[in-house]
Amino acid sequence: MRDLSPYWLDLPGEEGVSFQLRPLDLRTQYTIQASIGPNRVPSWDGIVAAAEFIVGWKGLPVEFSRGALREILNGGADVAWMVRLTQIAGDLYAKSFLSETERKN
Repeated sequence: MRDLSPYWLDLPGEEGVSFQLRPLDLRTQYTIQASIGPNRVPSWDGIVAAAEFIVGWKGLPVEFSRGALREILNGGADVAWMVRLTQIAGDLYAKSFLSETERKN
């Protein structure tokens, strides 16, 4: 059985910024896959679906909460947040095909 324990993602180019993520379930994996456009970037639907798998962050001025994440997704996302959320969706999607051992290496 696949281990679904959360892991930390350090974002490139953002020293000290990390997001704690739960691995995707199959439904969300499909949602992201179906939202990927010709430019190989998920649409907003895929990004919002992936954001549900964020369970924490550190290194940002705003403390993590589901409410803070909801505010960002409901119109508070500036360019930096759009880049972060797209990177998170891409990481979650790519790692959804890996076993726990492969994901940790």
